[in-house]
Amino acid sequence: MKQLIEVIKQVALAAVREDKPTEIVFGTVVTAQPLTVRLSQKRILGPDYLVVRASCEIQCPGEGCAPRCQCDVYQPGDKLILLRFQGGQRYLIFGKEGTL
Repeated sequence: MKQLIEVIKQVALAAVREDKPTEIVFGTVVTAQPLTVRLSQKRILGPDYLVVRASCEIQCPGEGCAPRCQCDVYQPGDKLILLRFQGGQRYLIFGKEGTL
């Protein structure tokens, strides 16, 4: 009976791994235009695989000014935090990696 339970556990774990659940990964910007991100030595993601958040902060230096939108701009060498969608085909750029 114990062997049967172990086999069921192994099959269940294999099914989850095969489905490639959401995962946090880190990457480095290779080029800004078009945006490409290196995940590993062999894995480089192009714009078709990346989803960029629309995160802007409205900044206004004083009264009566026109608000300006200052959006995330990625430069080569920037370290990014990415969320891999379930299935592993697309990645959401969560933001830049920072320091404490």
